[in-house]
Amino acid sequence: MTNNPITRRRTLALTGSTIAAGLAGCLSDSTVPSTNTEDDDRVQEDSSQEATSYEESSSDGHDHDTDQTLGHPDDHVEVTMESDEYGHHFVPHVVHIEPGGTVTWVLDSGVHDTVAYHPMNASILPSATEQRMPDGVDPWASDVYDRTGETFELTFEEEGIYDYTCTISGHGHRGDDHHGGHHGGHQTHESTGMVGRVIVGDPPLDADVQPAMRPPSRKLPDGARHELEQFNDQTRAALEDEDTSYEESDSDDHDHDTDHTLGHPEDHVEVTMESDEYGNHFVPHAVHIEPGGTVTWVLDSGVHDTVAYHPMNAAILPSASEQRMPDGVDPWASDVYDRTGETFELTFEEEGIYDYACTISGHGHRGDDHHGGHQTHESTGMVGRVIVGDPPLDADVQPAMRRPSRELPDGARHELETFNDQTRAALEEH
Repeated sequence: MTNNPITRRRTLALTGSTIAAGLAGCLSDSTVPSTNTEDDDRVQEDSSQEATSYEESSSDGHDHDTDQTLGHPDDHVEVTMESDEYGHHFVPHVVHIEPGGTVTWVLDSGVHDTVAYHPMNASILPSATEQRMPDGVDPWASDVYDRTGETFELTFEEEGIYDYTCTISGHGHRGDDHHGGHHGGHQTHESTGMVGRVIVGDPPLDADVQPAMRPPSRKLPDGARHELEQFNDQTRAALEDEDTSYEESDSDDHDHDTDHTLGHPEDHVEVTMESDEYGNHFVPHAVHIEPGGTVTWVLDSGVHDTVAYHPMNAAILPSASEQRMPDGVDPWASDVYDRTGETFELTFEEEGIYDYACTISGHGHRGDDHHGGHQTHESTGMVGRVIVGDPPLDADVQPAMRRPSRELPDGARHELETFNDQTRAALEEH
């Protein structure tokens, strides 16, 4: 870290009439040369850092509670670009400014950039072919920053919602394939969930006129897609008049607002197992029942099963070596269901928190290595939770409340972190 870091500041009014010279500067793909050995060490530190797919859970890391300006737009907001032991982050993830307001990105640690989701940026961000910002507004693409304290500043004139990401890979370069593959195809920060959102003014939330409010496509990396889905939930909750917490959202994708029973345990809950254009889902993702209550899983579409995270199930769910249910309780593993309407029912006598997943792969078989290495539904985020009674939330006595390990697939890990946030929010209030 330098004592007197070089600060470069660029200002761009995001309007349809932005001058060509300004746009050319914004879309520059240049990298800041490092003349300081500590800066070089920072690049090495970023490349060797263990990449995580998502932020640390609410207990001790970067969660979405840091998005404190939503619903209260500011004239100026600062966003730090960070790398730490848990991964890579824009902090806050989501900010809200007035039209004509300014966002300043400041490099805190690591090597980062900020690039808007727009087809004009597809040469440095392949997933930017999916536009996630207003029509008729010029996109931005910052330089690459590797010196602590460097800044990039934008003024947003047009009301709307703007999504962006970091294109840097594990070796401190843009993208995972721009350097001839000799960096080993490292994950980009985008793929590990380093995405952000700028909300300007009070824009309409209709996905037909607001591209960022569309469900992110499966062409996006899993980490980015999950974060953008959460952004949509947050944006609706902050900007809509009615409280959408734990109610079904207006979007077509399955989000965590369908987990409507949390904090209000029931005697019986039905969970559907579904496949659709957005992926594979347990709906609701998380349910809350009384001790002695029953959960019935019903096949709605696709091919699915329900298998508890417990070492006894490791033969069919390798990640189940990480136990995520109470000690001393027998785990379950259902049959594989492929006929609509088939059911699996379980009564839960013991208070506690029980996590589970679907082990089916893309070809309708259990596991990802028996039939050509296809992704399992678990790896794409098809996991669920059953909360029984009013259990303690201490991770020392409640295995499911532990931070999910990196041995779990990225999609599953992110969902389980979200479950922990939801569980705390719902049960600590009661």
